[in-house]
Amino acid sequence: MKRLVMFALGLILILSFVSADFSVGKISHSTTQSYSPGETIIGWANISLTDEPSNSLLISFFDGEEGNNISLMDLIRKDSNAGFEKTCSPSDCNNNYEEVSDSGKTSTDFGFISDGDSKIFGLKVGGDNLDSINNYFSLSVASNAQESDVPQLSIDILNDGQIDWQSYKPSVSFGGKNYGCYVSSPTEQPDLTTTNYCENMTLPASPNVTIGANIIQGTGGSASFRLSIQGEDGDSEYCDATTTTGGEISCSPKGGNFKITEEQDFFVCIKAKNSVDSNKYKINRETSGTKCGYAGTYTGSFSSNFEIFAQTAKYASVGSFVLNNTELKKYDGNSHSIESEINDYILSRYNNDCSDGCIIPIKFSGLTQSASVSNAVVKYTADEISTTAKTIYNLTETPALISTPTSSRFQRLYLDEAGFNVPEDYGNYTFSLNLNDDELFFDNASVEASAIRYLTPTTVGINYPATFTAGINSATNATEYTWNFGDSTSSEVTTTNKISHTYTQVGTYVIIVSIIDVKGKSYSKQFSVIVQPASEIVPALLDEAEAGIANVKVEISNFSQFEKESINNTLNLGEMENNITQLRAAASTAASEADYEAILEKLIAIKIPTEISSTASGSDLLFYPQESNVDLEAISKIYNENYDLSKSDAYKNAVVEWNVGYVNAELSFNEISYTHNNYEEPLVKVFDIVITNTGADTSYFVIRDAGNILLKDSYSETRSNGYIYIPSSGQQEIVFSTTEDVDFTNLPMFVSPALSKLTLPEVSAAEKENNKWATFAIIAVIIVLAALIIWVAMQIWYKKKYENHLFKNQNNLLNVLNYIKSSKEKGMNDKDIIAQLKKSGWNSEQAAYAMKKYSGKSVGILFGKKN
Repeated sequence: MKRLVMFALGLILILSFVSADFSVGKISHSTTQSYSPGETIIGWANISLTDEPSNSLLISFFDGEEGNNISLMDLIRKDSNAGFEKTCSPSDCNNNYEEVSDSGKTSTDFGFISDGDSKIFGLKVGGDNLDSINNYFSLSVASNAQESDVPQLSIDILNDGQIDWQSYKPSVSFGGKNYGCYVSSPTEQPDLTTTNYCENMTLPASPNVTIGANIIQGTGGSASFRLSIQGEDGDSEYCDATTTTGGEISCSPKGGNFKITEEQDFFVCIKAKNSVDSNKYKINRETSGTKCGYAGTYTGSFSSNFEIFAQTAKYASVGSFVLNNTELKKYDGNSHSIESEINDYILSRYNNDCSDGCIIPIKFSGLTQSASVSNAVVKYTADEISTTAKTIYNLTETPALISTPTSSRFQRLYLDEAGFNVPEDYGNYTFSLNLNDDELFFDNASVEASAIRYLTPTTVGINYPATFTAGINSATNATEYTWNFGDSTSSEVTTTNKISHTYTQVGTYVIIVSIIDVKGKSYSKQFSVIVQPASEIVPALLDEAEAGIANVKVEISNFSQFEKESINNTLNLGEMENNITQLRAAASTAASEADYEAILEKLIAIKIPTEISSTASGSDLLFYPQESNVDLEAISKIYNENYDLSKSDAYKNAVVEWNVGYVNAELSFNEISYTHNNYEEPLVKVFDIVITNTGADTSYFVIRDAGNILLKDSYSETRSNGYIYIPSSGQQEIVFSTTEDVDFTNLPMFVSPALSKLTLPEVSAAEKENNKWATFAIIAVIIVLAALIIWVAMQIWYKKKYENHLFKNQNNLLNVLNYIKSSKEKGMNDKDIIAQLKKSGWNSEQAAYAMKKYSGKSVGILFGKKN
């Protein structure tokens, strides 16, 4: 049948071949235009299909560079497209199978399979009315595949995408030891006790694994150790090892039958088996470099590395075997009924009508090898006659054809679950979507720091109305919130950042929060939410809370005394601990899910930190006040004087000029952040300012006080009118902390004498008259040089766009410029400065731009040279 793909484009005329329900103005697509790095495209395409192959690829492009893809049928089958109407040929929308001529035999060779290749064979049963497959399916398989690091052969009975069997027998050979992030640079040797020491590492699929550690003799003697391994899928096992001398110890979990079915991350841990085994041996620990390990309970972050390892076994050569229910149980340990699965397949696909033959496909894939199948036996009953199928057919596979019904020709095909990830780098991109070689649409996609910061909670109870809150940047004025809860319920729209939703099934869901701000700009962010009974969640969250607080206490000890005081003053860890203790007591007496749900609600409301760290810092930075932060009312009240309101701008300008002339302020700062709900958020900022005031008049250091400023010492300060006033003269150091959202570039502070001591410029009558003529002349010049002014504006526009592209955070640019300044003062040349900037993580383009900006060179539009 002729294939036809049609799109409803917003500004095209009705074409002769479009169905009657298509109308002018129908929109081709809608996608969110702002994303965080690596997030997936959110939106839909308005699409009509006629006999489109189900394996057609939807392909994403960003600035012309190909990204991820997904087959049309795979996307249609996603939950977000549950309402997409379609018809298929064949009706079950699965692939068709056709017999290769002269292929019907009782045994057949695969021939040669190349790496990643596959072959499909099949059996055929016949009859007008298939009663059942009579509990007998058997097929002999032989392969010459040799020992390998990966499974050599995989078999998919019914070709439904589920691997039913793959090579699983272990070889006696093992690969190299995987130590995770440990790199043999120990900084300490803690005693091995009944506390777990764990290392995270990525392990490939394997039929068996050995786990172990290198331990150091302390007091020595006989000791037993419990080694354990746990994967992302929750599958875990342990084994015991004993030593009398130390060194390398190891064992094999599950008696040498711990199988890894796919590559994933594992925690490999060691601890003393019993208290009598504690403190006899030590283990190497690293606390620098990349960290993948932890001690005790995992809280979501890593603090160190331990000399712990894992070794995966190779797969033994395949040889010969009989594929049946018994063999499948040997493979995965579960009971199987291949016959029942075939019965369900024939009923679903053929409605038990095998008058033209019902094909049972079997897909073989794997590494390069020669293989064969033989001795096929499928016993079945059709039309009340018992029959045996023994013939094996070589099959070709053709995709199903998809059409949208004429009654609803154009439909929205949602892209949310397509996996079209935007680039990791900040910038503006053109996102385009192709169906095979045909471009369907293109649109803008901006990758930037998301306006949506976090979602809480991320663990909720089943059948309980959870209230979700989306954390939005303070600078973003959102007018509309769209919530997609990932559970096949309809999206909901609110005007606030809170919403209540009830999940009715246990599982992990992806919530997509989308917002639109007052300027019409859209943002989206995805969050994973775990849904479980509250009785299971509460104990785990309490454990995490206690471990998180314990970890934070340790990390706080690394800060200065004043920083500790500032952190505790903001977090109030004591009150937090009391609340957790009370909730732990309530959980111990909880008798119903309702009791646990009440505890969960209170627990979620507490922003429990799991980590405290310094996230930004700077030193010896020159500070000048911004005119917008100069508050004349605050100055006039401390000096008890009045001023001419009509001259406000002149006074503010005079305060800034006085600071430039008489005040030298050098500033250092440390931003301290805490992590909660897997989101890092600034907690407190500590500023250390050294002021040298050479002004002759009495003056005050003035800083706005929003009620959240903590001073390190007594500075003879006065708190009044929403400000803190500190007498300023000579050289003084002032240290304070604040939770306000400010940085060193816009601190609301300044130094000022009385307004009456400031000098304001006076303008005479003659100067005013001259100013009129000067104004006229300026206007004339502006008109004459309009083209030049436009060019300059373009320079500034380009410079700003380019600068924002290179330095998303202007604080980073200021830090780099200050570093260049101090390096120049130390006598470093440009080449060495650029080398040091690169060593610190800045790229060549950023370093070159900053050097030009510092030296005053042009960083505007660049024009090519004429030939």
